[in-house]
Amino acid sequence: MSRVDNYFLILCSISYYQSDYLSVLDLRMGRQLKKQKFSYEINEMAWSFNSDHVLVTTGGSEMGGIDILGVKVNTDTADFVPVTSVAAHTSNCYCLKIDKNYRILALGSADFLVSLWNLEDMVCHGTISCMDSPIRCLSFSSKGDYIAAAAEGNSLVICDTESAEQVMAIDCKSPLMALSWHPEHNIIAIAPDADSAAEDSPRYRNSDRKQYVQLVSFETTSRK
Repeated sequence: MSRVDNYFLILCSISYYQSDYLSVLDLRMGRQLKKQKFSYEINEMAWSFNSDHVLVTTGGSEMGGIDILGVKVNTDTADFVPVTSVAAHTSNCYCLKIDKNYRILALGSADFLVSLWNLEDMVCHGTISCMDSPIRCLSFSSKGDYIAAAAEGNSLVICDTESAEQVMAIDCKSPLMALSWHPEHNIIAIAPDADSAAEDSPRYRNSDRKQYVQLVSFETTSRK
C-alpha cells in the first residue's frame, strides 16, 4: 500500500486464486477509482519519485521481472498505462524496494537471488546470491548503502549495495514475514512467522501463538 497526494494505490495479489489486482482508492470520498485485474502474477509494488508511475513485481511460467505503469488520476476515474516491462529473473519476483533517495531498486525472486538496479537507466549493477531459498522481504538502510534481505529460511542477510557482498548474516530462528530498517540507525524491525517458531520456545509455552515484532541491532563500517 502506498500513498500519493489524497489517493492510495492498493496491491492485491492472491495468486492461488488468480486474483491479482491493482486498485486506486480516493481517500477523500472513500471510494474506488480503479480496479484492474492482471492475467499473470503480481506481488509487490512501489511508487516512482514523483508518484506518476508505479513499479510492480511480476511472475510467469518462465521469467520474473517488473512492470512499469503510468498512473493517471482524474476526479472520478484512474487509469494504468503500460510503459515497459523488464525481464529480471529466471523465476517469479516476489518483492521490491527502492532506497529513499530513489537511486537503487532491489528485486527479490524465487530463484534465491536479489538483483540491484540503477533507477536512472534500469541497468542491473549487482546480484546478491548468498541465499538458499526464495526471497520474501527487503529493506534499505537510511543512506541506501546497505540492504537487508530475508528468504524463506531463518537468516536475515545484510549486504553492501555497492559491491553486492554480504556483510553479515543473523539467525532469526524462524522465517520472516516482513522487515523494516530504522530511518537513522542500524536497527531492523522484523516480524517472524509465529507458526514456525520452536514448540519449546518460552514465548509460546502454555499459551496461544501470537504474531510479534522484534528489533535487531548491529554494527557496520561506515562508508565515507
